[in-house]
Amino acid sequence: MNLFSIRPSILLCDTVEELAQKLHIGKGDILLTSGFVYSPLIEPVNLSCEVILRDRYGRGDPTDRMIDAIRKDLREKEFRRIIAVGGGAILDIAKLLVLDGTDSTEAILTGKAHPQKVHELVAIPTTCGSGTEVTDMTMVGVTALKTTVCCQMEEFLPDISALVPELLGTLTYKTFVTSSLDALVRACEAYLSPTANAFTDLFSMRAIELIVNGYQYVRREGQNAWKDRAKEFLQASSFAGIALSNTGYGPAYALAGPLAMEHHIPYGEAARLMFREILRLYRRYKPVGKLDLLERQLAGLLNTSIAMVWEESVRLMEAILPFRTLRELGVPHKELWDCMQSVVRRRQSAMAHAYAALSENDVLRIYEAAY
Repeated sequence: MNLFSIRPSILLCDTVEELAQKLHIGKGDILLTSGFVYSPLIEPVNLSCEVILRDRYGRGDPTDRMIDAIRKDLREKEFRRIIAVGGGAILDIAKLLVLDGTDSTEAILTGKAHPQKVHELVAIPTTCGSGTEVTDMTMVGVTALKTTVCCQMEEFLPDISALVPELLGTLTYKTFVTSSLDALVRACEAYLSPTANAFTDLFSMRAIELIVNGYQYVRREGQNAWKDRAKEFLQASSFAGIALSNTGYGPAYALAGPLAMEHHIPYGEAARLMFREILRLYRRYKPVGKLDLLERQLAGLLNTSIAMVWEESVRLMEAILPFRTLRELGVPHKELWDCMQSVVRRRQSAMAHAYAALSENDVLRIYEAAY
């Protein structure tokens, strides 16, 4: 039985120029990124590789149609590596660009097609959230299904992951928060997952420690202070991704998926809201178990009692970014039922990673409580 694995080689470079030198970026490489990252941070380095800006194909979370258009444009090009520089959306797109064939992205994501990996992938995050630079998972909206599909394939594993703190320089404060919340929820879910083990616990708990300590520093020193801890937040994101790649997604991400796809709510913000309500059910259904250990660890980090640990956690996150209800986020109440149905139909693998079993009624109850 395979308990744990880390596949990508991981580089840590302080600057883009150092990264370009270490990776020998040039002819035979295609750089996939966004214009707002490329212009200020990458263009000044004068790379000799071909550049594709994702902006030409649309904005927001990636969809199968967007990826189909990029794959079509790449078919006539000769290249060895895809170098993806961006947030989770860019990296999720890139994982599908390394595959051969003319099968649609929808067919690949739904398991109807199984193309081979024919290009190397270098994944370089510009946010401190998804950790997808170290996972074999991609999350893409499938237009016909009106939902986001999480697909896990060995072919999606990057060959190299590179952490470059300089690349976090384009983040706004809100994007920093929502992306780091993304990492925090992923780390907590990985820790509580029934598929967790001693190895995944090391990475998920270290991610939690770095993020909580970083949030306390930001609360004390002010919003711009997060940049002082950029390297730590970036590492925490990768640690959470490593843990999650071995445990699988949990229910917070199952429930956040329809909200992100249909209402363009940042995954981190939606997942935080879902996880808060999920924890209330966990404490009712299974108060004794791994949840006890997580509460003890958090109580130590927050310098509070176990009885007050979740209240203090909420206060800390509220200070970093105020909670908004689903109503405040623009979700019509009548769509909560559709969201629940989407989770039940298409996200059973993630729901199977719940710390305590959650029923259809529980899923609807979580959405209602968050409303």
